Amino acid sequence: MKIARFFTIFVTALFLAAPIVAADFADENFAIKIDVDTRHPTLGEELDFALTLENLHNDLDFNKIDITLWLSDEAGKRVGEKLTEDFSKLSQDSEKTFDFTWKIPADIDSSDYILNVEVEGEWQNSQEATTYLATANIEIEQPDHGLYLEEVELATSSVKAGKSIDVSVTLINIGEKDERDVKIRLDIFDLGISNEIQLTSDLLDGRDITQYLTLDIPENAKAGEYELRVKAYNGDAEDVAIKQVMVESVVAEELNKDVVILDEILIAGKGNVISLQVKNHELTTKTLTFEIDGIDWGTARVDPVAITLEAGEETVTFVHIIPDKNVSGKQSFSFAVKDGNTVLDSTDFEVTVDGESTSKLSTNILILAILAILTYFFWQRTKRE
Repeated sequence: MKIARFFTIFVTALFLAAPIVAADFADENFAIKIDVDTRHPTLGEELDFALTLENLHNDLDFNKIDITLWLSDEAGKRVGEKLTEDFSKLSQDSEKTFDFTWKIPADIDSSDYILNVEVEGEWQNSQEATTYLATANIEIEQPDHGLYLEEVELATSSVKAGKSIDVSVTLINIGEKDERDVKIRLDIFDLGISNEIQLTSDLLDGRDITQYLTLDIPENAKAGEYELRVKAYNGDAEDVAIKQVMVESVVAEELNKDVVILDEILIAGKGNVISLQVKNHELTTKTLTFEIDGIDWGTARVDPVAITLEAGEETVTFVHIIPDKNVSGKQSFSFAVKDGNTVLDSTDFEVTVDGESTSKLSTNILILAILAILTYFFWQRTKRE
């Protein structure tokens, strides 16, 4: 009876002296525990997990602590981005928990991976760093249905009010099944504008596609930073990405733009041709249309009226102008380049018209002067006879 009682007390004392830590790493001084919250993590989704560090030492603090986390495959190669955290001190006989969210890459294989945790710090009164390592096995699965916005690229990070912004979207089907009726939508809710397209064919499993969309910014949009929401979806899957767009308002100084003075001298009442060079400065192919405005002093047309240009391609368009016969002097007109209903550029030009009426008047005066001289000499001769 006495022996049994002694044995019970002895075992209990052992458990009290050496605390049990459910950990992925533990020694007599330090413990690391990894708790993965996400059940059945899948490609392209977020992996939520908690990391608990415990200082088991009764006398010393653990200082200058740096935490590094990363995922690696079975061959030890790192996958995706690293996560880091740091803090100054973990006091003796205390613990601290950190919550992490890690975006699982969509372009990796569904397989078993290792979550690696590296904790580096200095024990109190020590000048040397001590490193602890812990790992946890993570099985990443491929979903039945999955869409992943791999890349969203803006042609420019800022755009003027009244202009348009081009967006390229690369979408991957990360699921096991083909996706049909997939739509891509752009929204700037604060401006009340959107654009949506639907893929013309099914997006097969493992395949990617890049689409180009344009969003027209209202002319009355206030200057500031706006959130552009990009969404790819169908009835089975969706993914959302957020980009920031800076909108610049059109100030009065820009409206009072300089006038381009052309060297050409146009002849009143005659056909005249002016050649203008046009370039597509956008990142995508554009079908541009051309318009002439402000010619109330004659008639004008553009040839060609519309043309399709690749990104960076340039061409020459011709403006045919017939000034009215009674027009002369400095005249102006505007030439606009449009993409649909959006004006991409508008330039004012000034030309000189050599009036037909002025030249005829000079000729008529000269003829009358000659006739007057001839008449005078004829009269003088007749008078002498």
